[in-house]
Amino acid sequence: MRLLTGIEVDILDDGSLDQEPELLARLDIVVASVHSTLAMDSVAMTRRMLRAVANEHVDVLGHCTGRLVAGNRGIRAESSFDAEAVFTACREHGTAVEVNSPGTA
Repeated sequence: MRLLTGIEVDILDDGSLDQEPELLARLDIVVASVHSTLAMDSVAMTRRMLRAVANEHVDVLGHCTGRLVAGNRGIRAESSFDAEAVFTACREHGTAVEVNSPGTA
């Protein structure tokens, strides 16, 4: 069995990450996700995601299309962004994309 070290980081409004590059460089896997300012306009959100995907430490773009949250928080609305541009950048940078799918009750 191989044990990996990793972290999920927040993509800040400007596309930078909320952890120091020195820490990220020591990890096996980094998942970058938008956790705040979710209602940002499409152009700004696209720019934000593109900058994160281009970061050399990012391995996975997390839950960019929305997510279910347990409890009374409900469903996070989908972020508005240029999916073609972001997913093309993911392909170009070798960044995986987490795809969320609603479960069945």
